[in-house]
Amino acid sequence: MSDAAITVLACHAVGTLIHSLLWELIFFVEMTGLDQVMITVPHVLQRFRWDCGLACSQMVLRFVAAPQ
Repeated sequence: MSDAAITVLACHAVGTLIHSLLWELIFFVEMTGLDQVMITVPHVLQRFRWDCGLACSQMVLRFVAAPQ
């Protein structure tokens, strides 16, 4: 498998994970009747102008891997 194909699969997997987390947060807010929910997500700085997607993916993955 090429590097480009692996990158596409990895981006799809992270996108699916983000989508799932957002739906869980929406469900939580609706069930609790809260107006908003604040979560603490580890911050990752971009190294270049073009790597915002990489930084975002790292933040989500670190949040998911963090002990709850």
